[in-house]
Amino acid sequence: IGGVVSAETPMAKPLMENEPGKSMFEGGRGFANGEFQEPRGLCVDSKKRVYVADTRNYRIQVFLSDGTYIGQLGERGNDVGQFEEPMDVAVDRADRVYVLDTWNHRVQVFTDKGEYVSTIERQFYGPRAIAIDPQTNVVYVSDSGHHVVNVFDRSGKFIGIIGNRSQQPGDAEGE
Repeated sequence: IGGVVSAETPMAKPLMENEPGKSMFEGGRGFANGEFQEPRGLCVDSKKRVYVADTRNYRIQVFLSDGTYIGQLGERGNDVGQFEEPMDVAVDRADRVYVLDTWNHRVQVFTDKGEYVSTIERQFYGPRAIAIDPQTNVVYVSDSGHHVVNVFDRSGKFIGIIGNRSQQPGDAEGE
C-alpha cells in the first residue's frame, strides 16, 4: 500500500542550471522562466538555493538566494520527473528535493542536481503539504482527502498516520 518506487533508468530531466530567466524578484505572473502561475510551497537548501512549487506551471523553479533564476525541475505529466500541480517542496539534510506531486498522488524525490531518486506512494488523495524533520529526515505528508498526516522514514518507508484516515476521500465528520 505504501512505499518507495525506484527507477533503474530515470527518465527525469536533470536540473538545467544557468538557463536564462527572470529574477524571482522581477518575474511576476506568467509562463516563462522566473515567472509564476500560483506559486505555493517553497524551501531553501543548505547551499541557499530557493525552490518554489510553481503549481499551475507544473514545475519547481530554482533560484539563487539573490533571486537569480538557475533552472527548474519537471513539466506537466505523470511520468518520472513530471508533475500535476506540485503544491509543495522540501529538502532534507542531504539536499535531496521532495516534490509533493498533488494530483499524481505521490512524492517524487530528486538529488540537488535534479536527478530522480525515488517515489513515495501511499494512496494519497490530494496531498497538500510536506515537511521534513531536520534532525531525523522523517518525512510528513498531509493528505487533505483522507484528513490525515502520513509519516515516512528517511528511505520513504511508511511509519504511521497522525489522525484517523477516512475510508473515502472527502469523508469526515462535519462534511
